[in-house]
Amino acid sequence: MFLSSKRLHAWNWRVSSGVALAVLCTGVILASGDLSQLSVSSNKRYLKDASGHPFFLVGDSPQNLPIKLAISELEDYMADCESKGFNLLWICIDGQRTPAPTTLPPRDRNNNLMMTSGWDIGTLNDKYFATIDVIVNKAKEHRIYCMLTPLSQCQWSLSNIQANSVGKWRDYGRYLGSRYKNTANIIWQFGNDDLDTNSQHGIVQGIKDSGDTHLMTCNWRPGVGTFGSSWVRKYEMGENWIDLDAWYQNQPVSTTGAACYWQKREYQRPHPMPSFQTEPLYQPPYDKATDLECRMQNYYVALGGGCGGCVYGSGWLADADDYSTYKNNGGRVQTIHFKNLFAVRDWWTLVPDYSHRFVTSGYGTLSPSTRDYVGAAMNSGSLGMAYCPKSATITADLSKFSGRVTARWYDPTDGTFKSINGSPFPNAGSQQFSTPGKNSVGSGDWVLVLEIQGRSR
Repeated sequence: MFLSSKRLHAWNWRVSSGVALAVLCTGVILASGDLSQLSVSSNKRYLKDASGHPFFLVGDSPQNLPIKLAISELEDYMADCESKGFNLLWICIDGQRTPAPTTLPPRDRNNNLMMTSGWDIGTLNDKYFATIDVIVNKAKEHRIYCMLTPLSQCQWSLSNIQANSVGKWRDYGRYLGSRYKNTANIIWQFGNDDLDTNSQHGIVQGIKDSGDTHLMTCNWRPGVGTFGSSWVRKYEMGENWIDLDAWYQNQPVSTTGAACYWQKREYQRPHPMPSFQTEPLYQPPYDKATDLECRMQNYYVALGGGCGGCVYGSGWLADADDYSTYKNNGGRVQTIHFKNLFAVRDWWTLVPDYSHRFVTSGYGTLSPSTRDYVGAAMNSGSLGMAYCPKSATITADLSKFSGRVTARWYDPTDGTFKSINGSPFPNAGSQQFSTPGKNSVGSGDWVLVLEIQGRSR
């Protein structure tokens, strides 16, 4: 992460010595519930479950969860995440202490060290991983996937990383793979800003040695404030183990952080991959992203051809920061409205309108620092959507729809619809649409939702 200036169904965990002992003795976590391991769609644009149903990624980034919260607090936390619409959590197995890198080896709230001997990855402590087991299973109860980072390079100093041999890192990967390969709700994400190839590749190989087939990606940037992309690591640096294009840009929108610009770049690359923003600008007290900027990140990624929204930057549950404040951060609370809009619609059929054939005028400017670009997308004739980050009048070509068009404005801050006079419209010619003033929080952003008559939800 960039330190600016720095989620069984049948398994009801009880903190008892009997259950804990069973986990420690078996060395694996129990698998049940109705989540299935995710895979990549045939067109390489989105994720799907075992039944082939598209998975709309809505993420949060509690990187420090194993260290911040006790086992007894996890039910409340996962229930809160589920209630807000999150279905993926980015969690560092070794936590994410501040300041980073830290001189304190990872230790959970039950005082269990991750390694029994300092920073020696060859001395893994099963008691610590019992906490990770509970996190993953508790997430599964709440239909949440865990994007796990085995080695957070914001947590470790380079000298502590390099003091461990590649063989030790590979053994660590084997340990993780053997422990979690039969657990459905996992994606592996490697790195965290930097990506030391010796250690990280050792872990990757060890996980694969175990027979683990979970999807893999990375969190990487070539320098502070510089855009990073898993696509680049795979296709320009030869890291063929990468399955997902997690891209990284956490600068303020006012400088170079406009997600619409970077998502377009990733969508238009050759050799498509499911893409998403893995780490945007965080909200206060971690950084300065506003609620509006969080909404911009989500809608721009989803309507820009991503496999969902961004892995939201409400913060990484840093040691000293208040848990209640984190849970109720504005952008985090409003995420449920984002998910609710897309989840009941065929979002995976939408194609980004980068050529402006759907929204033909009023779409603003596309740049790394834009605050007026209208992110729009449409499918083959039944659904079109356009996110306006500020007050705007846009023109849409209704002749592209296969029937009369029901038109409504969606308030991304409270999840309500506002009807549009004249709707439903004939599917012919062009029609202007003006945003309806201020939304429920006094901002000017709205989502235009156009659906053929009888298909609106």
